[in-house]
Amino acid sequence: MRSGNLASYKIGSRTKVGEKDLEEFLARHKRKTPTVELNIQYELTNLRQSPNDRAKGGFKLAKVRAFTFVQNGELSHGTVYQRKTEKGKRWCINFQVKGKRVRKVIPLAQTEEEARIALQQEIRKSFEREYSIKRTPERAKFNEFEDVYLTNHAKPKKRSWRSDEKYLNAQLVPFFGEMELSEITPLHVRQFIVKRQKDGVRNSTINRELTVLKKMLSLAMEWGYNLTKNPVTKGDFFSEEEFRRDNVLSYEEETRLFHEVAPHLRPIVTCALFTGMRVSEILGLKWEDIDLKKRQIVVKAESSKSRKQRVIPISDTLLFELRKLRRLNAGSSHFVFLYEDQKTGKPRAVKTIRRAFENACRRAGIKDLHFHDLKHTAGTRLIENGADPISVKDILGHAKLETTEIYLHSSLKRMHEAVRLLDNRGGKKKKAMSPECHGFFTKKKVVFPNVLFSVN
Repeated sequence: MRSGNLASYKIGSRTKVGEKDLEEFLARHKRKTPTVELNIQYELTNLRQSPNDRAKGGFKLAKVRAFTFVQNGELSHGTVYQRKTEKGKRWCINFQVKGKRVRKVIPLAQTEEEARIALQQEIRKSFEREYSIKRTPERAKFNEFEDVYLTNHAKPKKRSWRSDEKYLNAQLVPFFGEMELSEITPLHVRQFIVKRQKDGVRNSTINRELTVLKKMLSLAMEWGYNLTKNPVTKGDFFSEEEFRRDNVLSYEEETRLFHEVAPHLRPIVTCALFTGMRVSEILGLKWEDIDLKKRQIVVKAESSKSRKQRVIPISDTLLFELRKLRRLNAGSSHFVFLYEDQKTGKPRAVKTIRRAFENACRRAGIKDLHFHDLKHTAGTRLIENGADPISVKDILGHAKLETTEIYLHSSLKRMHEAVRLLDNRGGKKKKAMSPECHGFFTKKKVVFPNVLFSVN
């Protein structure tokens, strides 16, 4: 039998390849790794579970597909499959290296195709290690690599890929387009930053453009392009402190806002203030994501910015709003938040709230308030009422605790209370110090500290 252009034969249950045939095959292909054949051999709907798996309640597998590949002169099999976990479905790969089984979870894979690519890359790495194969780095210009980046990373993995495409087409490609990836130096990056500053754009915009540039060049190195060091460094980015928003809605402003919001916007604002959810997560909510009996909302991985599923408890205030919506919109739609279409009179899912929210803020006399500031407000209020940072991080859906610390801002009242702690002395309140004589005031007399004075 033959596998592609490589002759092979069967011995028992194993498929063997002749040593000379393999050498000739590698010579013809300039010692490159044979391409993995993604021909589906069979499908499995179940796998044998180990005692450990059964003790944990077992696991369910979706489609399990097997693929053939050449490894160490033998045709072996690799599989990709989905495993259902507490964090949602995860794509996994399974193959053998020198008789040892290798199983890996591919957390970033969103589709079977991406899992197959990961399987092929892992097999290729093991093959290259075995035969000490060194590949010639690929060369490409920046404008050529743009399509590679968008097709293989941004579009399949980022919900905000259109922003990446906008930054590339508007600024990055016009500046770096004709340069080869290996020709881009830290000086070129600095020249790009200076140009954008002269254009009068905000530092936060430059940071976003640099983020796309740095990610592109990092992936170019990872994917074997002719680039040894990323020219974009941490020092090129501007400090977040200078343009970080610090807007938190006060309780008095909240009252004014609720007096002015449109009826369909009221439960949406309530949900933001009492869950800290992002606007895209709120507008994408369906009734299947909400359990009113258990009083919890499930934010699915595909809706979350961090691509991780999380569960948010429902407060009494939000529970009241959701039950009212359930009664009003029973059977109208799978979506939770609806509005009445003025042309047809039928309920439709709310797709955007920007204009309605801006109009409500204008009528309430609240300036410079973005809808995302309601997320900041929710986090700040949680901390002010004694919630621990880890719980706040999980509720808000932050990947890192550092992000939670950035979003949470101390109110003026809390800062006053913090400063008053300086008046405590040995667990007791410190007496106020006189600015004139630097003694401690008491009700009866001024007591000077036991210090020596020197007059020059």
